[in-house]
Amino acid sequence: ALFALEELPLSWGRLSLGARTESVDVESSGNPLVARFIPAKRSFSPGSYALGALWNVVPNWKLTSHLAYSERAPKDYELFADGPHIATNAYEVGNSNIALERSTNLDLGVKWKQGGHSFALSAFVNQFDNYVSLEATGQTVDDLPEYAYTQVKAKFSGLEASGNVRLLDGAQTLDLGLRADVVK
Repeated sequence: ALFALEELPLSWGRLSLGARTESVDVESSGNPLVARFIPAKRSFSPGSYALGALWNVVPNWKLTSHLAYSERAPKDYELFADGPHIATNAYEVGNSNIALERSTNLDLGVKWKQGGHSFALSAFVNQFDNYVSLEATGQTVDDLPEYAYTQVKAKFSGLEASGNVRLLDGAQTLDLGLRADVVK
């Protein structure tokens, strides 16, 4: 992979720009000890780009935003699975025609920090035209429900919150960190 990250400090905050390109080979040897994979190989060249901004609103308060376009190469099991998966008690079927997973992502947030205390809240939405999903086919194979990998439209939206409370501040410090998120 090759990536670049640039930041531009400004009087009101900071702009950032990131880019990444990579070469990914996904291969399955079809190992007879793991009979649930077919032997095959695919190559992918995903790229991702991001633009971010941080605005220092007033002392201790910042607003953040990020806009990104991301690509992800499928995993070996998404492409080449063909057999029972013991952990899910299902027969999984890969799809060797799966393309790069592509998404557009936006998040907006607010951050507060004073000494050892901090709080952050952000809202996000991720839009996929071709999310890699494991879907039930309605069929059974060897008495197991069959699931097949396919690509579907998908939208993830949600909130993330985190905070830190400094409980002890002296020669030793003790912090209580809290994190929560919700995704639809």
